[in-house]
Amino acid sequence: MPHVNPVHLETAFEVAEICELPVSLFFRLINRESGWNHMAKNINSSAYGYGQILEGTGASLPQFNRFVPCDNLRMAGIILHRAYLYWECRVPDAWRYAVAEYGYGRGGMVSMINSGQFKE
Repeated sequence: MPHVNPVHLETAFEVAEICELPVSLFFRLINRESGWNHMAKNINSSAYGYGQILEGTGASLPQFNRFVPCDNLRMAGIILHRAYLYWECRVPDAWRYAVAEYGYGRGGMVSMINSGQFKE
């Protein structure tokens, strides 16, 4: 893991605990999304920060600012937790589905499942 601001790292641990996320899974997600770069930008979308939060997703959590690193981590945790809650009573491997949904969105996941692109 690259050097990460200690406050941001502490926030990531707190988010994992509060959102009931496996720490290693949450940390791998952040690493995959941004490489632990709090200013990471996706050139193909409005995704920004540690969790690569999209502008529209950010609007759905108005109490947070996706451009503030600790808020970005909190948003990522909430989004992943919500995805898990959706899948936990539907499939046996809910975390796998939740992480995939984090990247593709729920609509994208449903389309992938229906088309056979996402194997159960």
